[in-house]
Amino acid sequence: GVKAHVLVKVEKMMDEMFKPVWPALEGLAKKGDQCDHFQTLRMLIEARKHKDANTDVSFLAMGLTQLQATLQIMFKNFVDGEIRWINAQKSNVKKAGILGPLLKFPSFVDHIETMAEDAGVGVSDGPEMQVTTTLTKMAKSLFTLIKEAADQHQKIGRKLLVLIENFHFFWRVYDTRIPRIKSIMGKVEEAHELYVSNLKAYVKWHVEYELKKLSEFWDNIDRKLDNNQTEELQFLIPKQEVTSMVRKTLPNLQKNIANIYKRVEKHLPNNTDLRMEVWRALQAYFLDRFKKFESQLAQCYHNFKELPKTSADVKKYFQSHMTDEKTK
Repeated sequence: GVKAHVLVKVEKMMDEMFKPVWPALEGLAKKGDQCDHFQTLRMLIEARKHKDANTDVSFLAMGLTQLQATLQIMFKNFVDGEIRWINAQKSNVKKAGILGPLLKFPSFVDHIETMAEDAGVGVSDGPEMQVTTTLTKMAKSLFTLIKEAADQHQKIGRKLLVLIENFHFFWRVYDTRIPRIKSIMGKVEEAHELYVSNLKAYVKWHVEYELKKLSEFWDNIDRKLDNNQTEELQFLIPKQEVTSMVRKTLPNLQKNIANIYKRVEKHLPNNTDLRMEVWRALQAYFLDRFKKFESQLAQCYHNFKELPKTSADVKKYFQSHMTDEKTK
């Protein structure tokens, strides 16, 4: 009875007392947003924390809910503006390298992390809803930009180069970061998957570009063996045909591998770490393919004389360029 009546009166009085405070706080929030958009994130997190802590105090909960909504709109407008800027970027088709917005993104993430930590939420402790949403949206726009930049290239090699160079950058920056930012790790893993899949395609393209006839011949052998018995290959691809292909292609193998290295160096003149990763992947792929060819000849062609180049030679040719990289 009486106590409940008094509490209602007190609550109404407090509501009236605090009513002018909320417009003033919103005004301050807008001025703060004009000075530093990242501070809006901190205010938003703080407003949400205080609202959640005062859900049973109606006059505070209502005011904080309204303040949170205002801050949410302001921060969303800021993020949307950044995404529009990313979407408006046009890459220089002739210029390789990391795209400008990707280079700026680490600084953006650092600002987000600083504001979240100032508000008592560590980005590495996440996932904090607003941080996760913001960084995921930004990363998604960056991934779209990478793919669109790659699609501007007519040449397959250059298209794949844009994809591996930029996804490698995104993955390495955040995968090696300590502490890790849990809010963005999903996109980091996606970047790694895209890097790996496109690296495989890029490596295969290099081999097919430089050694087109040999590569097609290997593929033909694989197709025949997929559908026939091992002992049948000598009838489907005569020994003379194999001998002819070996004589035409293998004697120049050292020069071909040197040409592939020059092409990789031309594609990645300033990215030493990635260039070495590409070269290791090329060595692994080509060496594996060459050993498979040696095995196929030994199994399918009786008394096939030794190849003019062996897998040991192939490894030596690749390693010589790896040594060159380390001395640069």
